[in-house]
Amino acid sequence: LLALHRRAGRLPLHEVVAPAVAWARDGFPVSPQIAMIAALIAPIASHSRTVQRLFLPAGRLP
Repeated sequence: LLALHRRAGRLPLHEVVAPAVAWARDGFPVSPQIAMIAALIAPIASHSRTVQRLFLPAGRLP
């Protein structure tokens, strides 16, 4: 993304990444199917501290 932006970007980078930053900060709704898959993998993923830190804040799905 950064290389493409450097080569051909016309908007300021902060405008390009603003939606992704907001989703990362605030979260976003997921479909029932994605929620079901996340619930299925959460117990498996919880065995990794890195995965816990990234995807299971407070030890559970958000």
